[in-house]
Amino acid sequence: MLKFFENYFNGLSLWQKIEFCIVLVLAFSVPIAWRLSIILLILWLVVAVVRCFAEWGQTTGRLRKNRGRWWFLLFAMFYVIHCISMLYTQNLAEGWATLEKRLSFLLLPLMFLLFDFSYLDRNKVRKVLYAFVLGAMSVACCDLVAAAVDVCFNGAATSRFFSNELSSEHHTYISMHVCLCIIFCFRELVVEFKSVSLWRKLALVVAMAVFTVFTVLLSSRAGLLCMVAVYLLLFLWMIFGRKMYRVGIVTAIVAMMGVAVVAVSLPDAVTRVADTLKSLMDNEKEDLRVTILRSTLPVAKENWLVGVGVGDKIDVYMEQYRKDNNLVSLEREYNSHNQYIDTLVVTGIAGLALLLSFFVVPAVLAFKNRRFDVVFALFLFMIFFNALFESVFERQAGIMFFVLFFTLMFNAEFVVGEEKESKVLG
Repeated sequence: MLKFFENYFNGLSLWQKIEFCIVLVLAFSVPIAWRLSIILLILWLVVAVVRCFAEWGQTTGRLRKNRGRWWFLLFAMFYVIHCISMLYTQNLAEGWATLEKRLSFLLLPLMFLLFDFSYLDRNKVRKVLYAFVLGAMSVACCDLVAAAVDVCFNGAATSRFFSNELSSEHHTYISMHVCLCIIFCFRELVVEFKSVSLWRKLALVVAMAVFTVFTVLLSSRAGLLCMVAVYLLLFLWMIFGRKMYRVGIVTAIVAMMGVAVVAVSLPDAVTRVADTLKSLMDNEKEDLRVTILRSTLPVAKENWLVGVGVGDKIDVYMEQYRKDNNLVSLEREYNSHNQYIDTLVVTGIAGLALLLSFFVVPAVLAFKNRRFDVVFALFLFMIFFNALFESVFERQAGIMFFVLFFTLMFNAEFVVGEEKESKVLG
């Protein structure tokens, strides 16, 4: 494993090696401890500044002619819109706390805009994703072992495996982390099948199996639905995109057998999904997220132009919950559980437009330049999908996860990739 990572330090300067080590550890820490990831991000910034001065004559201006990097300003503008909303918000304390929480939206994109990260190409990003998979696997194994210990030695019921407390982190965010791991492992098996060793193939298959079972146990409805959608899209990509018809059919059969095994061995998970579908279809028993939506959507319609400000979102939600007699949401101080509604309520139509641009711009650039990376594409789909059911930018676990891997993959795909193509054409 060490040799696997060591090969990708070839050709890097001393400061680039130090920087790349920090990025690897940062990716490993994202699913484990967001506080550590923030410290590592600051350390990365410091090293990038030092490298900029140490290698000034070698790299200055290398990317100035590449227009792709200017798209990183969209993130900075998204953060600036939140800062502007502080001018008319009432709850300044909450506003400052939110701005501090979302500082990554400004910091990381500006780093990629101002500094030369041309060495972080697709192969380097693959290594970063391997580090992320190791971090997520550590979380999954530790959570499963802890649950097993509680059941075997502390008298806990088997439902311990299906509780929302299976993971120390919010199940929606962990399920997104795990889903990206599944996407990447699947991609490695399909694209790199002939080049990777047998042991790595087995490791990737085992990792996908563990992540799939872990997602089922996490009790996240959005996470489970997202994983099913991702698997379907991956199969379609493998069959029609890669034209691997036989392998695709065999894989689909194995997958269906795996679903049958999971359904038989984990009946509680099947029961939870069935209860969820029943509650959504039962007019007498309305799903909690539907009641939240009915209260928060009118707030968004009333404040669609400029929003209420970054600090007043929860206050206006609480007021609407009182009017609607939505006591559960009022007691628990729920947000809208929809990132698009939250953004519209806070910053108005300008903020929502910038949020949607995070998904539209890469799609347009991919179509225009005829470039397609299945990991990046399904990563964006996964975030877009989960944002319909969860305010994914309310926690550092979601913010750091999205901004880090968006900037890394966007840089590799549309900045470094275009630069290499222009050199070949030149």
